[in-house]
Amino acid sequence: MSETSMLAINEFTFRYLYPLSNESKWRALDDIELQSQFAPHYLPGQDTDISSVVCAALSGDGCPQAGFVDRLLYALCRTHLPGYITTDASYGMHAEYPSPRSYYQLQFILACSDGHSLSYQHIDLDNWILRGVEAGDSSIAGEEAGTFLLIKTNFTIYNQLYNRFRYGLFCLELGHCLQALNRNLVAQGLKASLIFDQQQFVIKVVDALGRNSVASVDMSRRTSGFFNYGLFPKKVAPELLALPEIAGIMASYLLDFAAMCPPDFHHRPGLKAIVEHCGDYPCGIYQWCDKAFELEKPGSYMSDFQQTYNYNNFSFIHSSCVLFFTIDTEVLNNNRGTALCNVMLGAFSQRLIEHFTAKGLFARPFRSYDQFKLDNMLHDAETEDRRMTYYGLLIGKNRATQSIGAIK
Repeated sequence: MSETSMLAINEFTFRYLYPLSNESKWRALDDIELQSQFAPHYLPGQDTDISSVVCAALSGDGCPQAGFVDRLLYALCRTHLPGYITTDASYGMHAEYPSPRSYYQLQFILACSDGHSLSYQHIDLDNWILRGVEAGDSSIAGEEAGTFLLIKTNFTIYNQLYNRFRYGLFCLELGHCLQALNRNLVAQGLKASLIFDQQQFVIKVVDALGRNSVASVDMSRRTSGFFNYGLFPKKVAPELLALPEIAGIMASYLLDFAAMCPPDFHHRPGLKAIVEHCGDYPCGIYQWCDKAFELEKPGSYMSDFQQTYNYNNFSFIHSSCVLFFTIDTEVLNNNRGTALCNVMLGAFSQRLIEHFTAKGLFARPFRSYDQFKLDNMLHDAETEDRRMTYYGLLIGKNRATQSIGAIK
């Protein structure tokens, strides 16, 4: 593995070797994390009220203004602000995309360029204002006219457990947010593309050709978030699971994601499924192949997978389907590939979450499992020796409407 792939080395250590006794304390930020750490220097007297846009987004009313920035802010509020709160819950806030432990720590700086100079404003969604900030280091050239979102985060919010994985979690969450944001931007006649330069993430927002309606799905209610008493999901009807439909979505989203991601990133994910007692689908491990799923290994594997999961907060035994995103480990040979790989998997996962939410199902991402055991179960040692299981998605149906003991 290349010396420049420290992100992959850190993730490998987290996934294969934890717990580590020397990681009991929070670790200081490294040079890569510092590039994305949110540390603004505010300019006094340069605040702009955006409460009318925020209120409209939270209430479900249309965007009150037709301006470019107003539509962008409206789409961002629809995406990022919690539209549903689970009271007395460990993971209580729910925006249109999932965030580890409901941190929702992403921060957005609006950068507008006229081709000669840039202005920067922090989009303060806690206080519903735009706050002028000093121009910091940015990968945006002042001569490039346009409107951009600089993506920052607060790494200090992560528990020391995630010392080696917090940058990966940041990139995963950004991928989820990118897809959810683009979905809302499209409804406002805009579209997003991702720039990644000098370890900084920037979303460029431009006008699209007309506005497109998006499915009317309450994405904020896609998950309940309270797992302390365990999850026992109801079986999924085969017509709701519809593996060919999932395969078609994956195939079409390859093009959608390619239009959003940096042009030099050409990796595509794999997708496998463990299916158990779902109508006429034979039990076994399936692999996505273009626009279909093929049964690779017949048999019952759900209980075996349960043994690879690291926590006891919910049970997979009663699940009808668990999806697994896989990657070619070659993409992890440098920091850029590792970071963009996480963004990619977050975006693909979010697209499937949208699909399942529209069908009245839940789709809960996870990444805590015994890597060696799961890879040995899912991959053929001879033909798939470079494949790695990287991200999971639990699919199910609620047993109950209350949050305790069920994922919504």
